[in-house]
Amino acid sequence: MVVDSLAPVLLASLFLVEQQLQISAARELVFVQAIWRHGDRAPQSLPYPRDPYNETAWQRGWGQLTNLGMQQMNELGIFFRKRYDFFISSHFVPSEVYIRSSDSDRALTSAQAFLAGFYPASDSFEWESGNHWQPIPIHAASPGELDLETSMAFFRSQKRSTSSYE
Repeated sequence: MVVDSLAPVLLASLFLVEQQLQISAARELVFVQAIWRHGDRAPQSLPYPRDPYNETAWQRGWGQLTNLGMQQMNELGIFFRKRYDFFISSHFVPSEVYIRSSDSDRALTSAQAFLAGFYPASDSFEWESGNHWQPIPIHAASPGELDLETSMAFFRSQKRSTSSYE
């Protein structure tokens, strides 16, 4: 019977899952750094000569985040909230989170949409009745400031400060 032949495989799989859970329980998350691009955006300019869809065809204009892009970033915020809910407060605490973005409309709007999903306002943090969004500071980098060298310098400084946890 097929079920009988699967029993040892299922038992072995359950054993491995249980072992992995025990290993995971012994670990402690101390730092999360997440980097991503903006959500879906409109084209930066006419994609080809004589394109009938000029800038007015795009709701917010050239290069701006679309509704789909905002939805993508909001859903990413919800995903990160579920994934790291055990690690971070349910409301914004400045000492826990630092949000940095390049200084472009689409990147800043992406960060706002992400944070709306990550930190939905509730209880005493709802500053306007029925509005489940709360303002969270986003630090914008000057053009050219977010380069590989800066990112690597940040990584090295974090590595030094967290080496005692390893």
